[in-house]
Amino acid sequence: MQIRNQQICQALDTKACNIQQLVKRFKITRQQVSSIYSAYQDEQAHETQLNLSL
Repeated sequence: MQIRNQQICQALDTKACNIQQLVKRFKITRQQVSSIYSAYQDEQAHETQLNLSL
Protein backbone atom coordinates (compact mmCIF):
# COMPACT_ATOMS: atom_id res chain seq x y z
CA MET A 1 0.00 0.00 0.00
CA GLN A 2 2.89 2.39 0.75
CA ILE A 3 4.38 1.74 -2.67
CA ARG A 4 1.01 2.35 -4.32
CA ASN A 5 0.64 5.63 -2.43
CA GLN A 6 4.14 6.72 -3.44
CA GLN A 7 3.36 5.93 -7.07
CA ILE A 8 0.13 7.92 -6.87
CA CYS A 9 1.85 10.95 -5.36
CA GLN A 10 4.73 10.82 -7.81
CA ALA A 11 2.37 10.54 -10.78
CA LEU A 12 0.35 13.54 -9.60
CA ASP A 13 3.48 15.58 -8.77
CA THR A 14 4.96 15.04 -12.22
CA LYS A 15 1.54 15.27 -13.89
CA ALA A 16 2.22 11.90 -15.51
CA CYS A 17 -1.37 10.83 -14.78
CA ASN A 18 -4.57 12.49 -13.76
CA ILE A 19 -6.77 11.32 -10.90
CA GLN A 20 -9.17 9.43 -13.16
CA GLN A 21 -6.31 7.44 -14.70
CA LEU A 22 -5.05 6.55 -11.23
CA VAL A 23 -8.55 5.47 -10.16
CA LYS A 24 -8.65 3.00 -13.07
CA ARG A 25 -5.05 1.86 -12.61
CA PHE A 26 -5.25 1.12 -8.89
CA LYS A 27 -8.97 0.28 -8.70
CA ILE A 28 -9.63 2.69 -5.85
CA THR A 29 -12.05 5.60 -5.57
CA ARG A 30 -11.41 9.17 -6.62
CA GLN A 31 -11.83 10.15 -2.96
CA GLN A 32 -9.08 7.71 -1.92
CA VAL A 33 -6.67 9.13 -4.50
CA SER A 34 -7.45 12.67 -3.35
CA SER A 35 -7.04 11.70 0.30
CA ILE A 36 -3.68 10.00 -0.33
CA TYR A 37 -2.37 13.01 -2.24
CA SER A 38 -3.70 15.48 0.30
CA ALA A 39 -1.96 13.64 3.15
CA TYR A 40 1.26 13.61 1.12
CA GLN A 41 1.03 17.36 0.49
CA ASP A 42 0.42 18.01 4.20
CA GLU A 43 3.49 15.93 5.05
CA GLN A 44 5.60 17.83 2.51
CA ALA A 45 4.46 21.17 3.91
CA HIS A 46 5.28 20.03 7.44
CA GLU A 47 8.77 18.91 6.42
CA THR A 48 9.37 22.24 4.69
CA GLN A 49 8.27 24.07 7.84
CA LEU A 50 10.66 21.99 9.95
CA ASN A 51 13.55 22.70 7.59
CA LEU A 52 12.86 26.43 7.68
CA SER A 53 12.93 26.50 11.47
CA LEU A 54 16.40 24.92 11.66
